[in-house]
Amino acid sequence: MTTPTPSLYQQQARQQLLTLCQTMLTGELSFFEGALQVCTLRGMAGIADDDPDVLALALIVSETDHLPPQAIQQRWSAAALARLQPEFVKTEEWARRFADQACRNLVVKLSD
Repeated sequence: MTTPTPSLYQQQARQQLLTLCQTMLTGELSFFEGALQVCTLRGMAGIADDDPDVLALALIVSETDHLPPQAIQQRWSAAALARLQPEFVKTEEWARRFADQACRNLVVKLSD
């Protein structure tokens, strides 16, 4: 059985996912912010719902859904964001323990 050729749309989404994972690995993008974007693009890229590496990043989203992503932080007061700063730091430390490997695995999968 042959694997179907991905559509241009799917190829672009896969390239975006690859870039996101690489950017998280270099530290230019937080795992918190990157996980949100990966979960948004996953379906468009044709990655299975039960992919363990995407599920690892989905866990970050699930466990931090009370934290505001950068896209909406301008709606938050500076004082509220300052109070959340320690939690953002703790989130990155926690996520790094498993998201780093998940991103590395996705880079390999998406580079094929």
